[in-house]
Amino acid sequence: MVFDPVAILLSEAQATWPKALEFDPQVLERSMEWAWGLGAGQLRAHVESFADAKDLLGDERMVVIPRTKDIQSLFDRVLYFNPEGMPPIMEASREVFTYYSLCLDPTALLPCRLVKRNTPPHIVAMVTEARISGATRGIQTRERLVRRTRALTYPTWFRTSVQTLDLLQCLNYSWLHGPLVPDTFTSQASNTTSVILTESVKHPSITEQLSPPPLAYSGSEHSDSEDEAPLEPERTSLIGSGASACPRL
Repeated sequence: MVFDPVAILLSEAQATWPKALEFDPQVLERSMEWAWGLGAGQLRAHVESFADAKDLLGDERMVVIPRTKDIQSLFDRVLYFNPEGMPPIMEASREVFTYYSLCLDPTALLPCRLVKRNTPPHIVAMVTEARISGATRGIQTRERLVRRTRALTYPTWFRTSVQTLDLLQCLNYSWLHGPLVPDTFTSQASNTTSVILTESVKHPSITEQLSPPPLAYSGSEHSDSEDEAPLEPERTSLIGSGASACPRL
């Protein structure tokens, strides 16, 4: 099956969509385009410009945990709400982001990975939040995910927290259910409204050169010491089963 990142965004959003509300993919696309500071009808071009998104989001059994500083900067950006139009969400100086990828099921012998990719956190955040909310109940699962992430990256500890995962909920709500998109922001003809997987256009893994919004993806990756490395299945299973090796929060 061909990987279609836009279809994944829409289908994951639909899976957790309130049953009392009508799900309209076209309206959802307009909301994301406006909230992310894109032009009307530019969602597909924006998402597909990150070729390594398939590696992060292609397996629905996995969740990709962003770092706290990247999610906090997205939340700070929401606080700078501008009814006349949001600034572009990307910042040209940031082209690499660090994530921790692990399986939602702690008993599954799937490799956990510390990875650095071009796909930005605002795309990852939507899918990760939908998968966590769709497969779990309550805050306990978020706590377990953070405990497992910290245990599997010990002694360096991947920089995330339960509060970071909570912010994913706030971000998704603001992007999908936030203020109404102005009537002046009209979406042009687009073939991205279908959630059926179709052949996607391949683009180089680069970020679009856009003006940086306030506090969005500030800083650089040069201070990170983590390198990508798959973890042994035995260790993954041991930590996931609730072994005492997990450090306390």
